[in-house]
Amino acid sequence: MLDIIGAGTRIRKWRKSVPMKSFELARLIKISQGSLSDIENNKSNPSASTIVKFMKYTNLNVHWMLTGQKGDMKTGKITEEDPPFVITMNPRVKKVLIQYED
Repeated sequence: MLDIIGAGTRIRKWRKSVPMKSFELARLIKISQGSLSDIENNKSNPSASTIVKFMKYTNLNVHWMLTGQKGDMKTGKITEEDPPFVITMNPRVKKVLIQYED
């Protein structure tokens, strides 16, 4: 189940564990520092294109970011007991993400 409301908190937790400053992450994923701040403070949700940028430019486990389910937040690896991300993802979100992929 998606837990998009907590995604910003998990993004911040991952960023600090790397460690990386917010301006560095914003530059890496090509969004404004203000947008990243809004996401990390749960003032806004990451857009589909921002989620794709996390997948493309970082080792953040997007499944963990979106659901909060157990798994390795850094490597993108999902443990054996976790279902694959594409199976648990909302079909509408999956469709949008596929459209944004390069």
